[in-house]
Amino acid sequence: MRRKVYQGFLFFLCVSILFLPGCKTAEDTTQFTLTVSVGTGVTGTPASGTYSYSEGETVTYNYSLENGFTNLVVTL
Repeated sequence: MRRKVYQGFLFFLCVSILFLPGCKTAEDTTQFTLTVSVGTGVTGTPASGTYSYSEGETVTYNYSLENGFTNLVVTL
């Protein structure tokens, strides 16, 4: 009887390790690509280019107009 309880506990432990949130390795994380295009008269970050981010990672952005330009539009 003890052996079956012990085997059941080990099975539950192994399944829990595989499927509980937070138990993923870095290799299991989904990557997303962000392509940024910044027009004339706009400064900020991230600059024009292609970036890779992990699933759930926050992307901070900040753009402003240079002197002499009006009507800043940021499209996500």
